[in-house]
Amino acid sequence: MRWGVACMILKLFKLPDGNQSIIVHGLTRFRLTSVEQTEPFLLGRVEVLEETFEPSPEFDALLASVRQQANRVIELSPNTPDEAAQVLNSITQPSALADFLAANLQADTPEKQALLEELDVEKRLRQIAARLATQLDVLELQSKIQSQVKENIDKSQRRYYLQEQMKAIRKELGEGDASGTSEVDSLREKIVAANPPEVVMKEATRELTRLESIPSASPEYGVIRTWLQIISELPWSTATTDHLDLAEARKILDRDHHDLDKVKRRIIEYLAVRKLKPEGGRRDPLLPGAAGRGQDEPRQEHRGGDGTKIHSGCARWRAR
Repeated sequence: MRWGVACMILKLFKLPDGNQSIIVHGLTRFRLTSVEQTEPFLLGRVEVLEETFEPSPEFDALLASVRQQANRVIELSPNTPDEAAQVLNSITQPSALADFLAANLQADTPEKQALLEELDVEKRLRQIAARLATQLDVLELQSKIQSQVKENIDKSQRRYYLQEQMKAIRKELGEGDASGTSEVDSLREKIVAANPPEVVMKEATRELTRLESIPSASPEYGVIRTWLQIISELPWSTATTDHLDLAEARKILDRDHHDLDKVKRRIIEYLAVRKLKPEGGRRDPLLPGAAGRGQDEPRQEHRGGDGTKIHSGCARWRAR
């Protein structure tokens, strides 16, 4: 490294740990041409280097663009002092502006050394502009992420605040129990405990949200609540062993239902198929006919008149 900057020492600080720190003012660039002596101190011969640039509208536009980028970086950088923008705007010389920005760039030493050795001010400004653009992209992305996080936190806090207000209002109206748990919360706990399939749970959650926003005096409130109660009581994750005794099934059907011979025969046929092929797919029998003709009556036979279980699938029969 044979390039450097001639500086004037402005102030010397003695630190508590015994080290020293200085504030310097850069005067000009130089290149070391030869070393004359090393003892008792280093002495060398240098060549003072002059910077070059040609004023033009394009150069002025570049200078304004770099200044704008630098101000934006200062604005987005959390640890940059407020005086930095004032210092930046007070610099009028293009070379001094380029040096000020190069010294404060987030770059490693070799990159800064390369900027120091560039004597063409316009080229140096273009390199700084490219580096500022990269740094600005990162800062803007960080700012966007922080804004999104803050917005999500604000939404969560607002939702929590409103929910607490709703709980307080329901408590005053007597719509919650003594422990402060509302009917909606109780239904939600029961549905979660029932462990329904994902598609059912998704729909139940949507209806629970609707129920929270509907007044309890509304007719729709009762309809939704009844549906949710049914969902919470269905044995989604409970299974029983099939009892495929055809003679016992026919006996219970004849005992509890008069006539309906075709319906009974269809049920016995279904149970017979299930007995011969228990691993086959469960296809519940469809009982055709107009409403009110008794097709739904055999549904209770999954328990039997005396509570004996015949076939758990019968609970899903529907009239068609």
